[in-house]
Amino acid sequence: EKAMTEGNGSVPKSRSVTISELRLKVAPADVKETEPPEIDYLTDELCSQLTKSIQSYQLAKKIPSKLKVLKNMTGKELAQYFHSDIAMIGVDYEQLHFVLWSVVIPYDRPHSEIISCVMLSTKAVYFVSNQLVKSPMKERQSWMTHTRHKSDSIVMGQQSVQTDRHHTSGIIHSSQHGTIIRPYHILQYSDLHQVNVGLFDQCIRLTGRDRHTVNTLVTRDSAVTERFVNQLTTMLSIFTSSPMLESSASDLEQDFYRAFERRTKTVVDGMEYVHPSKVQFIYPGEDVMSDLLFIITEHLHLPTSAKRKADILMYFIGYVATEEHHVGSVDHVKSRSMVLTNQYLCFIVEDLINYPIPDFARGLPNSPRYKVTETKKISHLKRVLMFKDNEHKLSLIFSDEPDEINVDTSSDHFSVENDSSGRQSPPEVESTILIQSPRDMNKFMLLLKNQWREVQDGEELEVHVL
Repeated sequence: EKAMTEGNGSVPKSRSVTISELRLKVAPADVKETEPPEIDYLTDELCSQLTKSIQSYQLAKKIPSKLKVLKNMTGKELAQYFHSDIAMIGVDYEQLHFVLWSVVIPYDRPHSEIISCVMLSTKAVYFVSNQLVKSPMKERQSWMTHTRHKSDSIVMGQQSVQTDRHHTSGIIHSSQHGTIIRPYHILQYSDLHQVNVGLFDQCIRLTGRDRHTVNTLVTRDSAVTERFVNQLTTMLSIFTSSPMLESSASDLEQDFYRAFERRTKTVVDGMEYVHPSKVQFIYPGEDVMSDLLFIITEHLHLPTSAKRKADILMYFIGYVATEEHHVGSVDHVKSRSMVLTNQYLCFIVEDLINYPIPDFARGLPNSPRYKVTETKKISHLKRVLMFKDNEHKLSLIFSDEPDEINVDTSSDHFSVENDSSGRQSPPEVESTILIQSPRDMNKFMLLLKNQWREVQDGEELEVHVL
């Protein structure tokens, strides 16, 4: 059997699980495990690719313990699990082709970051997690919802999934024993309207036609974003070509690029590509960078001459640690966009879900796109700490001193009273950040060292590995 999903991302119904690790320990003894479904499209190459993708968890945040069972699956087990307990009911010949781990921000929960396994099939994008995400329920007739017997359904009409303790498929846990690993949203390609790529490919927003079909994948890695876009366009090409599923991948790719080139145009705020499926792919333009630089310089109250010299060297989305218990371990972090200019390191709260403003939105969002919360002058940086047990982590030690020093010009020499030889050094302030991508980490350290050397007249920045 397959699961049913109501429109606009409602909760799918679940069935028997074939993966033994997901079986509920308290399941009744009379429940029999079904045979794994046969998957004829799963080639050795695809199986290997799925295994590599699902077992490659490289997020800066630790994986929730309840999702580790997914991470430990093989490609064959994952495909069996997908068709047994994830895929939509009534969908003909759906194929699972790609998965990745990413942090996802739903439009309805703009302040939440959900660690998710994102699955791309030939029909839809599945966002799978152990977190419960409430979605709107619609009143429908029982024959439309495929309502089943109480013992074989997550959703019973309008009943909340948290109160259903009768499911025995193996992926259900009662509210007092745990939660559910299942899609909290399913975005069908027919509902996909736009794909908005963030600055420097640090995130990607899948935009549907209403607020319930919008999710931002904060990949924090341009290579991951690029790989996801490539896989998504391939799936859209297959979806558009249906029922031509016997066409080879190379034929589909050639048809896609020929149509893609014909539908390319420039827009004011970047580049827009219209896929043959009529899905728009929108990339930010130079004006977004100009706006960001303007916001930073205004926050710093720089004089006009300094504003002209200001330049953005690097932008990335990372984390700022708010609390630590021991060296190398970060327990509490806040998402921050970080901008390295030629003089400052800037920490920014960025709204990654409401911007660019979707077509269905009425009015402006409540929050600004960028809000600078903190700036650190590069010349005040004393040293950098790196950690062997956490490759994502950097601790930046700054001297806590004002940016500007007031000099008394009425005095033409130093007297004994204002001799500064006995003055204490300013206190130090530590800023701990997490950078997810190893490539971004290397780039950031290289640029930081170069800028520090420039402002310190050729001296080298201290870097300690702990």
